[in-house]
Amino acid sequence: MPSYVGGKCSRCGKNLKNTTLKYTAKGKLFCFDCYQIVASQIEEEQSKQDEIFDYIKQLFKVYSVSEALVEGIRRLIKEGMTEEDILYVLRYVYEIECVDLDLDFLTANVRRYQEEALKYREEQEKIAKINMNKTISNETRTIKIKKEILDEKAKPKFSYNMEDL
Repeated sequence: MPSYVGGKCSRCGKNLKNTTLKYTAKGKLFCFDCYQIVASQIEEEQSKQDEIFDYIKQLFKVYSVSEALVEGIRRLIKEGMTEEDILYVLRYVYEIECVDLDLDFLTANVRRYQEEALKYREEQEKIAKINMNKTISNETRTIKIKKEILDEKAKPKFSYNMEDL
């Protein structure tokens, strides 16, 4: 949003004393060009966070998330987790591990499963790299199984005589 205060751009250091409009975002002063960049970054971050919240709403079948949960997710981001990591951990816990966690303790559980989920993602990426180098043949193979082998496998491993019972 524009303001009329003098100073320097927080991003590029451009002197803003001679210009009439200055822009502020996240409590910092920006020139118009830098503000456009920062505003697009803020918008991108917000859309990623909205994706997390939409997934949580879908998962728990709720229409809105609590302010405490929003603050918890933002705190995780400030502590260094990316939005993609948070979303991946949530998907790992609920879709891969099928763990049914409580909505009230969601941010604590994201921290708890973070390392496990990220290790799983690394393993999956390694497997994907290995599989990229493999060629898949569409060759049809016919396997013949002899009936005697099937009959042998169908026999019980132990048998009883009626007289012994």
